[in-house]
Amino acid sequence: MKYHTPFMQSIVENAGVPAVKTLAAQPGCQGIWRIVVYYARGQARASVATLHQARGSAAARLEVVYAGFRDHRPLCYPIPAERVAALLLAGQQAGFDTLPDGREPAGLFRTLWLVERAAGSFYRAVMLSPHEPVMPYSRLINAIDACIPEAIREMPLP
Repeated sequence: MKYHTPFMQSIVENAGVPAVKTLAAQPGCQGIWRIVVYYARGQARASVATLHQARGSAAARLEVVYAGFRDHRPLCYPIPAERVAALLLAGQQAGFDTLPDGREPAGLFRTLWLVERAAGSFYRAVMLSPHEPVMPYSRLINAIDACIPEAIREMPLP
């Protein structure tokens, strides 16, 4: 799956969104989660969702940018503290910080997610397919779906 990483990073660059490492290094940033979604069948726009956690605040802000939509201006959502805490716990329970990339999805046309997490100088990324829900990836997929569903909401193509 690692060979998909440059392509997924190009989605981030084309959306004009700063790199996770850059955002995590900014003063006042406690942590960043990002989910980059690509739909191989073209049924929806690729998206870049970034969850910003500020120091001193339990709640967070989610910004979602869709490829070719609203001139890459983000849709912004406040995320309550309990949803942030649930996502962090699920990431910890799934062993996200040491998790290897998921299995290569069967078939050519699959949705891919690049899930990134950064805090200070720490950075970790995992590539997976939500269509291959095996443990521990299913725990992470379910947590994202339950805690920040706005991050993976499909924006249909016109």
